[in-house]
Amino acid sequence: MANSPVVECPISQAFHEWEKRLKPKEKTGEFYENVVKAYNEGSALGAGKSIEGWANGLRQYLDEHREKSKTFHLCKKIHPFVNILAMWMESFVNIGQAASFGAAGVAFVAVRVVLKQAENYYETFDKLVEILQDIQVALIRNANYTLWYPRDRSIHSLLVRDYVEILTFWHRADQTLRKKTVRILAGGLVRSLAAEWREFSEALHRRSGRIGSLAQNSIDEANFEKSVRNWIRGTGDHSKSDPQNDLQELQGYNGTCSWILDDPTFKCWYESIENATMWYSAPPGSGKTTLSVAVARHLADKDEKVIYFRYRYDDTTSSKPLSALRSIIFRLWTIREEAGARIPRGVSELYQNEIKHHHEYLGDEDKDVAVKLVELFLNQTPKVHIVVDGLDECLDSGSAVKLFQRLVKFESYGSTKWFLTGRKEPEILKEIAAIDALEIPHRIENITKDIRTYLESRRNEIQLKLCSNCIERVISASGGNFLYSKLMIGILCDDENRGCSGEIHDELERLPEGMSGCYIRCLERIARMNRSDRRLARRVFVFMVWAIQTLTVHQLLNALAIMMDPYYDDHQSDRVPKLERVKSVCGSLIELVGPKGTSEGDQHITFFHKSFRDFLRENPAAVGISKDDLRCFFVDMKLGNLEIGQHCLKYLNFRRYQHRVDDLDRILDRNEEHAFLKYAASFWLEHLQYVDHSQDLFEDVKSFVRSPAFWSYLAVRAKIRPHTFVGYKPLDTGEFKVGKGQGELSADEHISDLVPDWIDCYEPEGPRILQTLHSYTCEWHEILLSCPESWSHCILDHAGRELLPGVKRGANKKVRWFVVPLPDRSSMPALTDVFFCKSELRVRVAYQAGSEDHWLEASVNSGKIRDLGTLQGDLSALLPPERPVCLSRESRVPGSHKIQSTWVIDLKNLAASWGSSIDEPKELVTKPSGMEWKMAIETRPIEIRRSAVGLRLTCVKAENSQTTETEPILELKSDLNALDPVTGSSEADSGFSDADSTISESDSDSSAVDSGHGGDEVQVCDSDCLIIRYNRRLPVIFSWTGSPGAKSQVSCAFHPNRKIIVWSESPEELRVFDFDSGEVKVRRIEQHGDSKRSATLVVRDLHFSPCGDYLYLLVVLTDETEDYKHMGSKYDILLSAFTFRWSSGEVLRQCGKVRRVEHIGEAVSKLRPPYVVSHCNASHIYLCLPPFHHNPKLLRFALDNNSMAGEPDAGFDGVETLMSPIFFPNSTPSRRPRILYRHTVSGEYDELVLALDSLRPLSEEGGAVSPPMVVRYKINRENGWRAWDAHKDKEGAHLKQEERTWEMLRGAFIAGDQRYKVVVRPRLNYTRKAYLSCH
Repeated sequence: MANSPVVECPISQAFHEWEKRLKPKEKTGEFYENVVKAYNEGSALGAGKSIEGWANGLRQYLDEHREKSKTFHLCKKIHPFVNILAMWMESFVNIGQAASFGAAGVAFVAVRVVLKQAENYYETFDKLVEILQDIQVALIRNANYTLWYPRDRSIHSLLVRDYVEILTFWHRADQTLRKKTVRILAGGLVRSLAAEWREFSEALHRRSGRIGSLAQNSIDEANFEKSVRNWIRGTGDHSKSDPQNDLQELQGYNGTCSWILDDPTFKCWYESIENATMWYSAPPGSGKTTLSVAVARHLADKDEKVIYFRYRYDDTTSSKPLSALRSIIFRLWTIREEAGARIPRGVSELYQNEIKHHHEYLGDEDKDVAVKLVELFLNQTPKVHIVVDGLDECLDSGSAVKLFQRLVKFESYGSTKWFLTGRKEPEILKEIAAIDALEIPHRIENITKDIRTYLESRRNEIQLKLCSNCIERVISASGGNFLYSKLMIGILCDDENRGCSGEIHDELERLPEGMSGCYIRCLERIARMNRSDRRLARRVFVFMVWAIQTLTVHQLLNALAIMMDPYYDDHQSDRVPKLERVKSVCGSLIELVGPKGTSEGDQHITFFHKSFRDFLRENPAAVGISKDDLRCFFVDMKLGNLEIGQHCLKYLNFRRYQHRVDDLDRILDRNEEHAFLKYAASFWLEHLQYVDHSQDLFEDVKSFVRSPAFWSYLAVRAKIRPHTFVGYKPLDTGEFKVGKGQGELSADEHISDLVPDWIDCYEPEGPRILQTLHSYTCEWHEILLSCPESWSHCILDHAGRELLPGVKRGANKKVRWFVVPLPDRSSMPALTDVFFCKSELRVRVAYQAGSEDHWLEASVNSGKIRDLGTLQGDLSALLPPERPVCLSRESRVPGSHKIQSTWVIDLKNLAASWGSSIDEPKELVTKPSGMEWKMAIETRPIEIRRSAVGLRLTCVKAENSQTTETEPILELKSDLNALDPVTGSSEADSGFSDADSTISESDSDSSAVDSGHGGDEVQVCDSDCLIIRYNRRLPVIFSWTGSPGAKSQVSCAFHPNRKIIVWSESPEELRVFDFDSGEVKVRRIEQHGDSKRSATLVVRDLHFSPCGDYLYLLVVLTDETEDYKHMGSKYDILLSAFTFRWSSGEVLRQCGKVRRVEHIGEAVSKLRPPYVVSHCNASHIYLCLPPFHHNPKLLRFALDNNSMAGEPDAGFDGVETLMSPIFFPNSTPSRRPRILYRHTVSGEYDELVLALDSLRPLSEEGGAVSPPMVVRYKINRENGWRAWDAHKDKEGAHLKQEERTWEMLRGAFIAGDQRYKVVVRPRLNYTRKAYLSCH
């Protein structure tokens, strides 16, 4: 093929341009003569030597001048310029720019001549040295542009102009120095040179800006083109994107296929000046590939632009219809680049349009787009020949031919010649008939000629004494089949003891007829071997015929070492067969393929021809085989998959994987000892998915799942097939969209199985295993995706550990999971409380049993359950919901379920359930039409006697709301006696103002509305309310209007010793309510700095110290402005402290300074309440920031009460975060999380507790309720925490992760164009399943 033109060196080009500009009278003098002479001499000299020679000449002059002149110190300044100039000129040679040696002479001689003229004038020489230093800077800059953009014509043109200007300056400087009048006036000489250079320098500077702009555009264009290439390439293997690889690697046979050059049809096709298509079809093994290679090489030898592509059945990246089109596109692109042309504008527009519609890759289904891309490139290619071989080896040959049918009819501005080959299959011939193609007839005499040429050329190579009679016998038996001849010679070569006489002739007399007979003869040869070799050959054939993707040599040899006998429970390295033995047994039936430079072990092992694989997939009776010793080599699909699946299962269950594998990356990284691990972990499920399963097979799978090796397998699978742990979201079209695996799984998302789907047929253990693993994947998929090496943090509850005991060996001993056991036939469970009773952790759960509400208390330490009887409303915080809130309406898949995120509470029913002898309040307040009250957060006292509760509710849109009128809800009016016979009192002081228990006229944040008034009155609706209750007394209800457009989370604080509650309705105030007296006091507080700005989320969290003397206000403000939008949200965390004295004049007095921490975390738009979770004990306040579904950020503030009372503030040093990350289950955001932290009296570890509410489907159509659960984390007391680092901890860990692409999620092990199958189940109903085929 023609080479691309060599770019001329810019200095060389500048020299010619400068010379053309000179007037005839200027082409005289020492400067001109020396420069021209240097160019001519340099161009005639050899490589490299001339550049260093010119440099040494300038250095020698400077050294001589330095010794005899007072300007010696100036000469020292020039030496760096000389060195840089020499390196610069060498770089031109290295990148292959023409005339670089002559240019070197021009550069060095020009400088020397001018300096020589100025050597007797110190000031002039000094000025020239200064100018040289300026030029040095320009040369360094331009040299970089030359190296970075050697073929950018616009930049090259500007660089040439720069060098023309520099040469012109030297020339003028030389002319100026030669003027006698100027020499006398040295000062004028310097000024003249300075003015001259200033003019040239300004021009250089202007061009420098233009060059920089062009360079940036070139970078942008290169990045854009890279994006387009990645889009076209899709998820395929990048190393196989060169369409010429086959042409370079396939060997033709010297002297064969020469007949086609004399064929009239070929000549007509080749000589046509218009578009033309040639078609060649022949039976299997007739040399179609050999012919196509010969044609492509013949065209290349004639310097034609030629593209070659070969479909290959055994290579998933070369077996799809679009595989050829992708290769053609890339090769056409390369042809344009070699001609200096840009990407066609239409390609750019097409790419941008596809990306706009979220088509991140050119998929196999995007056939119209692929055809359009080829057409866009062809339309701007003057002439090209495209050879496509092996249409029959395409997985969908009919579709492939239809694509070419459209392309060959495309009328481009240039000339496109197509040469297609394939078998005479009906599907192909039908589509080819629609193409007006020139067909080269398949003539046996041509193939016979090629076979004879081939055999003659191999006489010495195959080391057989083949006489002419032997060759003719092979040709006669071949029936014109090239493959037959090649294979039969291979059979003779397999036995090195045969000679031409006797045995050779006997063998040739028995040559079978046809390819089937040839293959039977090959199998008969193997059947005559010893038993061990026969078994080896059969196993090799089974793996090669039914493996899901082609195996490498190392993988196959590793698999062949697997011994199915139970005695062999680990890898036997001494049983790995040698490749030479496999080759010897299988002979010419197999071959190794792989790109150049690939080691033997990493090459793929394939059959020598697709027809032999097809032959082994036949029913042996159909091909006339009745002998048992031959029938054993034929294995049907189910049996083949069963055998390979069992081998994979045995391999994964080896003893070396029965313990935690820590150095997983090293094991997976081309490790010959574990070569089969990737394949076994990737495909054992697929192999066993569609077999005739049995009780024995179930027992094998169960044994594996219950072993520690199963968890090693999960870690491996997370590395090589991450898509196993992402969600699959159903679409309206019935298809599924693959998620990125980030964030909490939505209600209708599906997750893939980790075991064969038929396992649930084997009750009772099968369904339990399936359900346990399904729940495990749903809860921990994010960790397995983002950091699979931390899989030991992904724990199971007690029942799960008993069912799958293998998890215990590798599980993290510092994490425990407790699921609250519920009575039989219970429903609607709800976690009402979690607390420590001394060192014992307890939980309380409300549930329904029949028509009654019950509750129980469970010890997390011992697992003991105590029934607390029916629920009378005196101690419970929360009643079972009337119905849950439906968050999503997207799913239209039958049987899908939605997640309960919180409780919907009817305040009227709540008051009735909490009723007492006191009359119900008669006053009602309105809420907005079509709205419901949703509980946002629950607060309880910190003491053991937990009979009080505070519920903060917010107004949300009701489901299926039809009414347009307001609806009454209970609210406390200004007369507290309506609820409880208490007396109001007033207390005026500097920090407080009188207020009623809820809404008063002086309250700026809210107002009361009496629903009993006339309908003409304008009603003001509240958006938030707080319900407070002690013991059996009716609740006190406060309501207010929150900040519009902002999410909020407001909690109350219970005093540990008094019936006093504090909460905050706005950033400017704290409200203190005495439940006994009914008195409410409002403490105005000063906002801190940025807290006055608008925020997308406002959290005001309050905690009393255990002693009750201090109140802590934790404020979290988030900012989701453009500065942080691409990352998440900025969280400003502020902690204020107040002393509390109810009897004093100032109940709350701020003490110490406000502590502040900044953090960039999960975007608020992705959050659901509670937005943050906190806990307070005697020494610290603990704050947990989202994301709760994965790796939350946990920090704590040290509470130095002495400093808070007025001593120096604890300051920033009092803020700490965990030394090592902890991981929350994925469903945490949907389970109303709450945390506790307990300092142990003795022992090495403290304890962090995460309590989670129940999780239930939103449909009664199947799906089990996930009961409340508790996760306990051991935190090292001494080194479990570290000081907060403002730089290191600024961003959440999830924001530092690389954005996931589908290419990353499918993993690198599965071939890019290969489809894979998965069985998926809805998150909330493991009994339903769907079968997906993904690409």
